[in-house]
Parts: sequence; structure tokens; C-alpha cells
Amino acid sequence: MRIHVGTPLALLLLAVAGLVSCSDAGSTSTKANAGQETGKGEAKGPEKDGEGAKKDWPEQDTRGMFVRKPGDVRFQFVPWRGEKSANAVFKSLKFLGGGEVRFTPGRYTIEQRIYIKDIPDLTVSGMPGTVFEFANPDPEPILYTTRPIEAGTREIFVDRPQDMVVDWKYQLYNADGRGDRRLEILVKKILEDRVIVRDDVRYMPHIKEIPAGCQVLVDVNAIRVRTCPNLVIENIEIEGHSRGPVRGHTIYCGMYITGDYKDSRRPITNGMTIRGCKFRNLNGRGICYYGIGDVKIYNNSFHNIRAQAMEIDHFSQGEIVGNYVDGAEVGVTVNDAFDSLVHSNVIRNCRWGVKFMTIYHDDDWVNTTNTVADNLIGPGCNMGIFFRDPTTGNTITKNQFLGIAPKFQIVGAEGNTIELFEPKGGKKKKEEQEQQTDE
Repeated sequence: MRIHVGTPLALLLLAVAGLVSCSDAGSTSTKANAGQETGKGEAKGPEKDGEGAKKDWPEQDTRGMFVRKPGDVRFQFVPWRGEKSANAVFKSLKFLGGGEVRFTPGRYTIEQRIYIKDIPDLTVSGMPGTVFEFANPDPEPILYTTRPIEAGTREIFVDRPQDMVVDWKYQLYNADGRGDRRLEILVKKILEDRVIVRDDVRYMPHIKEIPAGCQVLVDVNAIRVRTCPNLVIENIEIEGHSRGPVRGHTIYCGMYITGDYKDSRRPITNGMTIRGCKFRNLNGRGICYYGIGDVKIYNNSFHNIRAQAMEIDHFSQGEIVGNYVDGAEVGVTVNDAFDSLVHSNVIRNCRWGVKFMTIYHDDDWVNTTNTVADNLIGPGCNMGIFFRDPTTGNTITKNQFLGIAPKFQIVGAEGNTIELFEPKGGKKKKEEQEQQTDE
């Protein structure tokens, strides 16, 4: 195969993937290509028939990415060399102002994450058979801190530092695995009884102390995105293998996405579409996004998700339409969102179908002006639509509930507009539902 490297992008991507070195930059073919030519310049080919064809031409690894920079018509192919090769490709597109990355069919093992940061106007897609799957170590490498961790330090004492990896991220959880993370760290150096982390330890606002005995877990999320306006992700399957000893919030997620957001500020990162993706066997959330406006989550499927299948999180706005959830703690969580639409989804086998939460109670524009409409919730759900906190100004209309007792179909919705689904010829049933909902 002859690879043309006439453009700077081609040289950059090939060098990133390890196909060429800097000294090869002026060449028009790779060394591997030269090595395939034999005899009178004719390439050796497979036998037309018989077992010899299989023996002489073993199956090749065709995993990789077709990459196109802005304004180009043609794609450049970059082979997969682990997630670092993909992350290097995305880093190169950051300086080009966007582009398109298509992953070929195959199973891609994710040790930590595909990391996409500060790239506008980017499309990331798969083909039929493109699967990102968590590395699945057995047993899971769980470490524990051996001393309390003070704010400002860069030393973290752990019981088995030799099992950690330089330049990997880790998250710290309570010894029993309950609750949110206590700390995130990035390892820069490994010593006999401790690791040195890149940055001074800073407590998150809800953390008052970090005692000894905390679990230290590898920070694994299939796709991690920061501040990428006008992002499209489509046709990718994510398999989590139910990895992880904790119910993850910012760990073991399919897609964990944040915009440029601050507390109590409307989003300034706008434009994100996730469509046609599949999420399976995740101990974290399927899709969660923070501080992003004009979001479209369309026609995805979720199976066996331990936390929320989809979460519209702090100060976000958008649409969740036409998705299928079969097995999750929550089908859709609406958490400090505004002007959002949850519409025409099928949600079954969840503890809650749709759950409203309010963290920032002082902001009167969050968790209001949202609409939950025309969803099919149940069977297998304990509650249909649940308002955990006092919330007003939302519209709940014409959702259909299957196998859920009327008093658990819509709970805690005082102060919101409610319109029940009315089956044809079901006026009497509607009146009974209204009476039981009021109770």
C-alpha cells in the first residue's frame, strides 16, 4: 500500500500513529510498503484458491481512524495504536479548528479514556461494528490510602503504589464505595510507599477531609469531552463490562461531557449532538453533560446502566428525544437544567423513569421551563416521574405509564403543569388517575 503524504496533515497524523518518523517525511512510501515488493517489482499476492491464501495472508488489524481536516474532501487513515494514538489525533485537530474522525469497525480497548478538548466543529463517528470497550482487568486494581490527605500536598500514601501507572488519572472514594468522589489525581512519580501527583491537592467544595482508607480507582470513562462547541458523536457502541466496584458518577461513564461553565451561569458552550449510539453494562452514567446549551440526544439505546442512563446536568439546555432505556437507576435525570425537552423516549426497568433534582436552589431559572412529554415509562419502573426537590414551572404532559401504580406515576410535582395521558375512551380512567395523583 502506497501512502501519499503530500499535505502537512498527512505527515502529522502518520507521525502521530508511528507509521513514519521525522526522517521519513519526504518519502512517498513507508518502509513496510517497500518490504512488500518482491521479484520484478510485482507485489506478492494471495493464492486464488486453497488453504495457502489463509496461511500466507493472516488477518490484519484494520482498526483505525479516517481523519479529515476542515475544508478537505479526502480522509487520511491513521491506524489504531491504543487510545494515545486517538488522543494525539484529536489534539492535532484542536489546532486546525475542527474536522471529522471516523473509527473503522472493530473493538477498541479503553484503558482510561478517549480525550477530546477545546475542538470546535468536530464530528466523531463509528461504522457498523465500532465498539469502545473498557479494559476489563480481573481482579479490578483497588488500592487504599494509608494516611489522611491534607490540602496542598503532592504526596499520596497508598498501600501498593507499584500497581499505579505514571501519567494515569485516579479517583478516590470512601472506603465503602458510597457517595461521590473525594479527589482526582494524576500520577507523576511512583515511590516505595507513595506517589507524587502533578498538582497540589485541592479539596472540592463538598469535601472537608480525606481520611486514610479511601479507595483509589483508575479513572475510566470511554469518551471524555471538555469545551467542544458544535460537537457531533454518532454510531458508536460503548461496552463497559460492568467494570468497577462503585456506582460511578464521574467514573465508569460512557460519555462524560462538560462545557465552559461556572456555577449559576447560563451556558456559553453551545451545540452538541449524540445520536445512534449504544451503551451497555456501565457502572457509571451513560451520557452526562454539564454547562452546555443546544444539546440533542437522539435515538440512542441504553442497557444495564447502574447510574443514570442520561443526565442533563448543571446549567444545561437541550433535547432528549427518541431514546430507548432498558435497565438503569434513572432513565433521565433533569438536574438544574432549563428550557429542556424530554420527549418520545421509551424507559423501562428503572428505579425512576425521569427524576428532577435541584442543587442550586438560589437560582430561580434552573429546573424550570422544562417539558417532559409523550414518553412511554414502564414496565419495571418503581416510579414514573419524580421531583426530589420543590420545583415549579415545568410541564409534564401526556406521558404513558405501564405497570406503575397511579400514585407512583407522578410524584412531588406540585407547582408544575400536569396533563395526564388519556387513552381513547378512557375519560373515567383519566379522572381516577387525577384523583390518585392529587392524593
